Amino acid sequence: MRKRTRRKVWALVNPIEHAMKGASVVLDRAQLSRQNWLLLDELRAGTMTLRPAFDRLTRAILVGDRMRQFSLGREHLRTFEAAMAALNAIRDRKNDSGRDHYLASGPELQALRDALLVHDVQLEYAAVSELQEAWRKLEASEMTVQGAMRRRQQAA
Repeated sequence: MRKRTRRKVWALVNPIEHAMKGASVVLDRAQLSRQNWLLLDELRAGTMTLRPAFDRLTRAILVGDRMRQFSLGREHLRTFEAAMAALNAIRDRKNDSGRDHYLASGPELQALRDALLVHDVQLEYAAVSELQEAWRKLEASEMTVQGAMRRRQQAA
């Protein structure tokens, strides 16, 4: 009876196919940034009425916070905390007032502006894989501002 090898046999990877898959991921960072700033402008003007638009702005802030946790902008913890608190206040104000649009005060807009500025720098310098990882982790976790604040309070 022959001895069996204990060596692990790895599946072969086609390097050309692997490279083409990596190169096919195109991310228009300028368009993402432009959309985020347009959403903030809608919020500033008081014309943001749809929940999906508010959710997109919330996701942009949460992705920025996730990327901060990875290492891109670790010193901006307070910036993202202030932005998440502002989003909570804006959402609560809309729910409590019964209005059909979202309203933000000056300090809340400034907190969101600061967080979007940091997120723009993150978009500029992050690799596509880092952005995708941040999205994946965000989708795996609870995607609400309350969930993020609750997790942060539990960690502290």
